[in-house]
Amino acid sequence: MKVALAGASQMALTREVAHHALQTLAALPPGTTVLLRRGRETPPGDFEMLVHELCKSLSIPVEWRVPEPGGRSQVYLRDVEMVQAADSVICYFHHDRVMTGGTGHVAEKALDQEKPLYAYAQMDDTVTWVGGDDGHHN
Repeated sequence: MKVALAGASQMALTREVAHHALQTLAALPPGTTVLLRRGRETPPGDFEMLVHELCKSLSIPVEWRVPEPGGRSQVYLRDVEMVQAADSVICYFHHDRVMTGGTGHVAEKALDQEKPLYAYAQMDDTVTWVGGDDGHHN
């Protein structure tokens, strides 16, 4: 099984976000691989680095998805291909920017491809379910 995770860069990495991500990852079935995105020339974002470190601590393999050369269109194509490779998609947003930016694009592609989507928003000291297949994922 492969699960794609994406997090908005505007989201604050609070203790609650880290705890929620940890619980979400710990609940994945054995043998799951986590798909994370990063830039071609840029390091992974803070959320992706957090998830990567949590996966290492839980012995969950990670596959990095990197865009091909060619500009912004390749970034969007990377997101499409990442979602195609995933069995489900989990997105984390800032509460003021749900379904926007690159993370919104990942969520849109999950909906377009009819992949199970679990979307959460970080607001102050909480992480809440904001949409997707089921509000009880974590």
